[in-house]
Amino acid sequence: MISLNNEDLQIIKRIELNMALEVKKICDRHNILYSLCGGTLLGAIRHGGFIPWDDDIDVMLPRKDFDKMMEVIKRDYSDKYSIANVETMKNYPLMTTRIMMKGTTFIEEPLKNIKCDLGIFLDVYPLDNMMRKNLKSRLKLPGSGASFLFSDMLRSRYFLIRELRLR
Repeated sequence: MISLNNEDLQIIKRIELNMALEVKKICDRHNILYSLCGGTLLGAIRHGGFIPWDDDIDVMLPRKDFDKMMEVIKRDYSDKYSIANVETMKNYPLMTTRIMMKGTTFIEEPLKNIKCDLGIFLDVYPLDNMMRKNLKSRLKLPGSGASFLFSDMLRSRYFLIRELRLR
């Protein structure tokens, strides 16, 4: 494992940006709803690109579009990309799904001892619905309901929302 200098980090960011542009084309071609999220959305708005300290791209999709994108990538782009998550990789330690560029190796420091083939990636998050009533009842749990909800969200690997308007 090597430490990246700024020049190497810029090369990785360019590769990730090209991946994101290709994923955008895939989504547009297959009528898949998507949005930037997290630091990627903040960086796009506030910095006109990456946040200086952010080194990845985050994309979110409603569940049905997420499932469709995974299917399309596996079917039509498996020569270029692989899908990394707990369902596709035995030792994958994260609760997120990643679209990884084949032929690259990119292992973040916290993952250096994990036996997985990891490459340059986009983080992809499915958005699942949860009825407002259920969300409120979870937040009213005795003790720290909000932290229980957050840990439950992490365990299930999904962001829970009531409604999403992407366009």
